[in-house]
Order: sequence, then C-alpha cells, then structure tokens
Amino acid sequence: MKIRWRALASTILLCVFAFGTAGAAESPAPAVGAGGEAPPIELHQPDGKLFRLSECLSSSKAVVVSMWGIRCGACLDEMKHLNVLHGRYREKGVTFVGVNVDGIDAATLAQFLGSMPVRPEYPVVADPAMSVVDSYRMTAVPLTFLIDPKGAILSRHEGFQEGDEKILESEIRKMVGP
Repeated sequence: MKIRWRALASTILLCVFAFGTAGAAESPAPAVGAGGEAPPIELHQPDGKLFRLSECLSSSKAVVVSMWGIRCGACLDEMKHLNVLHGRYREKGVTFVGVNVDGIDAATLAQFLGSMPVRPEYPVVADPAMSVVDSYRMTAVPLTFLIDPKGAILSRHEGFQEGDEKILESEIRKMVGP
C-alpha cells in the first residue's frame, strides 16, 4: 500500500511539475536542448550498480537517454521502439539508458519492472531525488535525448507518437551509420 501511495504521490507531483502553476509571474527556465551540454547523471540501477553518464560517453558513439514513468502509456509505447533500436544499434556503439522519473528508489523500481507490460531491454536507473528531472528541466514524459560522445545534446524529443522512433533512428544513423 505504501508503494502505491508513493507512486500516486509521485505521479501527481510529476503532473504538477509538468503543467506548472497557473498565473506564475516568472517565466520558466529554458529547456535543456539541442546544442546544450548534457548535465551529469549518476544514479543507481535496480541491481545496485551506479550508472554514470560520463563513463558511457567515453565509451560510446552516442547515448540515448529516455526519461519515463511507470504509468505513462506513451512512455511504454516509446519503450517498445527503444528496445528495437537498442537491439539494432548497441553493437554499433550506441548506449541506451532509461531514467525512471517516478521518484522511487532503485529497489522499488526493481519491483515494478517485473510486473510491467513492456520492460526495457537496456539499462534503467531510478531518480528518487528527481535530480535528473530538475537538471534536464523535464517538461513532458517521455523525454528523450540523443547525446554525442563529447556530451553535447544533439536532439530533444518530448512526448511520443508512432513515427517518432523513425526520427530518432535517422538521428542515430547520422552518428553511427546504418
């Protein structure tokens, strides 16, 4: 019950964050996007291993970072396509990582992964403190970035609709070839 309550509270918090507050006097900070530098990511995977974006960048031709939520239908739709792209491009030096943005820890994420209708076939990490959500100025889920080996963000994709995976694949091909 406690896990469900935390997940519900996280989902509500994410919705409030995503849609902002009505009548806010300040304009929001600009989104992190193409041409910018990717903020660091250091988060734990469900198996307890620490994932560091900096280590992936030094050993990859490109990195795809997808921020997703457990109860997000569009996230699960995108995940199916990211699984296909991961299978197609991992041997070509493209690293995929999913950042769960439900505000749960890695152990709780591990419990949810076992019951998900679509499971990521690439590494996932938990962001319990919502640090990546903040540093990447998340405005929608899913939110997916393509990052080059120097840490430059090449593209930012907000939300997901069928066909978006073709755009991402085209961008990946520009980095590593067909």
